[in-house]
This record gives sequence, structure tokens and C-alpha cells, in this order.
Amino acid sequence: MALLDIYDENLNPNGTATFEETHKNRLWRIVFHNWVTRPDNKIIVQKRSNDHPHNPGAICVSAAGHAQIGETIEDSPRETKEEIGLNFQYNEISYIGNVHFPKVREIVHVHFANDDTPLKQYRLQKKEVGGIYEMGINEGIAFFNGISPTVKLEGYKRTESGYLVPETINARREDFSTGSEKPWLWMFEKAKKYINGDYEKYAPEVDIKNPLEIF
Repeated sequence: MALLDIYDENLNPNGTATFEETHKNRLWRIVFHNWVTRPDNKIIVQKRSNDHPHNPGAICVSAAGHAQIGETIEDSPRETKEEIGLNFQYNEISYIGNVHFPKVREIVHVHFANDDTPLKQYRLQKKEVGGIYEMGINEGIAFFNGISPTVKLEGYKRTESGYLVPETINARREDFSTGSEKPWLWMFEKAKKYINGDYEKYAPEVDIKNPLEIF
């Protein structure tokens, strides 16, 4: 059973707890969000497995997960390898900063990586990932701004036997992992800047008490 570092209401270290305890007791913890962009102005999203304990079947970040006890932002690539099979070194990705989700008590470290590996070659984690898709960044910005009612996702779903088969989804807002458009819109704007070369591949000093945004 994985242990997580937890934090008090002032975001000071406050011991450890299990994954189940952090969710049950709404304890502050650190989460990694690793977004994979494409050279053609697209971004990768995953669809959670229908058996996932949290938001099953929802469309969410390319790869994400809780930081385990003792892990730092430099351990963030672990989640990308485990969930979708892409193996990055930390100096190959860009740390954007951290954001806070007070409702679920998450301190989220946001990273971007650019990669052109064909989706067919991704290795999806059986218990957590049900599909992997490309989504246009400009189309996503229009979608989350309410200009269009759906957005097209093109990629592959994972069958029960583990094979990837092509799938196109015309996703609606309720298909995504959060009920608010604001975090998605914020992230897509950051992704657009990242593709244009506005972020370096090295992390600035990390200060979890001063987030880039609070949602």
C-alpha cells in the first residue's frame, strides 16, 4: 500500500498517510500532471479505465498520479512511463509550476513534454487507462471557451485483451474529469505557449505555498 507525504492547512509537511486515507480525510497531498504535446499543435489526453476508482471513464491529463513518500518533482516522469509507456528523463520535460485544487486538497505540479511517438505504440496501464487520444489545442481552447459544444478526440481505445483499436470521440464537457472549464482552459493556454518555445526544460525553485493558480 503506497504511502504519500501529506500537508496541513498551511501546506507544511504533516507526516504520511495511505492513498485511501488522504482521500477519505481530504488531506493535502502532491500530485503530478504530465502533459504530452505534439509538434502539430495537438495534445494527448487519456480516457480513464471504467474500473478506475476515481472518475471512471473520464477524459483527463495525459498521465498523472500522486507523488509517493519522499518523491520530488524530478520523479514526475515515473507516472508517464507507468500509465502510457513513454520514458522521459527529467531534463527532457518542462516544469511549468504548481496549481492548487482546494476542493480535493491537491497541490499539482504541472509538466509538459513534446513527443511524436505514434499513439499505436503507447503502452497503456491496464488498471487505469482505457484509451489515448490526440486533441487539437486551438480546438480545445474554443471548446472550453464555450464556442463549440463538442471537441473531436482521435486515437485508440484499449480492449479487454489489451489491444489498441482506433476510435474517434466527439467529447462533451461532461466527459472530462472536472466539471469546470477553467483548469482545462488555463492548461491549454499554457500548452500553446510551451509549443511556441516559451518554457525552458528545467525547473525553477519550487514553492508549493505560492501556486500559479487556484481552482
